Amino acid sequence: MLVQNKVLLAIFSTVIILFLFLYLFVPVSESKIITFIMTVLSGILSLLVLCHVLVKIKFASFRTSMIIISAYIIRVILGVFHYVCYFGVDGFYSKSDFNYLWDYQWLHEAMVTLSEYWNQSGFGIPPPEVVISSTKYVLMTVYMSLYYYLSGNNHYLNIIAINSFYAVLVAVLVSSVSMRLSGESDSRGVLLICLFQPFGLGSSIFWRDSIGQLFVISGIIMITSAKVSFKGIMIAICSCFLMIMQRAVYVLHGIIMYLFIILKRGKAIKSINGLIVLILFSAAISIYGIDIFNLSFRGYIIEDSEFISLGWSITPIIERIVKGFVGPFPWHQIFNYDVLGREYLLFDMLQSSFCLVIIFMAFKNIYNKIEYISGDHILIIIAVILFMVSGVISFGHTPYVAVATVTLLGVMRNIRVNRFFYYWSCTIMLYLCFSCMWYFIKKYEYV
Repeated sequence: MLVQNKVLLAIFSTVIILFLFLYLFVPVSESKIITFIMTVLSGILSLLVLCHVLVKIKFASFRTSMIIISAYIIRVILGVFHYVCYFGVDGFYSKSDFNYLWDYQWLHEAMVTLSEYWNQSGFGIPPPEVVISSTKYVLMTVYMSLYYYLSGNNHYLNIIAINSFYAVLVAVLVSSVSMRLSGESDSRGVLLICLFQPFGLGSSIFWRDSIGQLFVISGIIMITSAKVSFKGIMIAICSCFLMIMQRAVYVLHGIIMYLFIILKRGKAIKSINGLIVLILFSAAISIYGIDIFNLSFRGYIIEDSEFISLGWSITPIIERIVKGFVGPFPWHQIFNYDVLGREYLLFDMLQSSFCLVIIFMAFKNIYNKIEYISGDHILIIIAVILFMVSGVISFGHTPYVAVATVTLLGVMRNIRVNRFFYYWSCTIMLYLCFSCMWYFIKKYEYV
């Protein structure tokens, strides 16, 4: 078995272990601060188990393991610090319920409803009226509800530990791609960069995207290892299911990727049965009444106030490209109380600059080392482009566009961490300069 596949198996085993630790260690009726601390400790223990396995399969050293654990703790601390700065400490002590933007509040309330149903009726498949109160990411809602149910409470700030946990798993997973395609030395650099990606760094954000990013990248990686065979078809279907967990439209990405594998290996005719299975699988989604595009993209519409009005005639698709890749601009709007969701805009801003550097370095690296490019490299690039395109189509929301971009780090050879952070720092400085210019232009526009 490839080391990459061993790492993937270890990661999902670690997720199950986390569920077990939450059930065993998180007290049911204690205060929010106690349950939060125990959730963090459960995450640390689960990662210690993961690191033990990674050392055993010779993927990581003891030093690397300590970096992984430290990164998790740092992300948790940053999440707490950010929450306290914007919302105060009352959330850790008061009995008040979650009250924020409607999209996040809806997810919390749906999780509470499902968790309480399980507590009253026993764990099992709930009736549709409990789960499908709205056609919004049903599978992910059920999955995330397990965290409330198994920990025995509905304390929403435990999401800080959960988001941080999944962000670390994403870093380990992308690092395994790098080890497979580029070697051990490159994988260490990729791990260090990914551990501090801004995606979900404000880990108190009550969203599904930190968890969904793991499912998306896992699906991409599984398909890259699929063969043109019945087993490969089953792997492709499992990959599509993982991507559907985040948004249903992503099933199309999985199908396109597997079709590329079939065409790349010149076995399209021999694999007609495989194509039939994939087509039937796609049709089944429609038969059960799931509108792929509506289910995926109507859940979150960006408020116009979060972005500048470009001020000239521009087609909507180009405007979405600008929004998706440049991110919220200008940056000083995080201090504007009239901007919805301003508390978490900083991380979208940092993520957009982070992704621009990844894209720049990836294509520069590929251009200079074109002789090393394999079919797996191309498949990953295709996957990232597909996610970017679908993100642009769906309102140009930065997390939609950026969800898979970090996977490009896995295709780079001889990556230098210091150079990456140098480029990122320069990009951030450019953003800050342009934001200052924008501020003064607007301030003195009518003087």
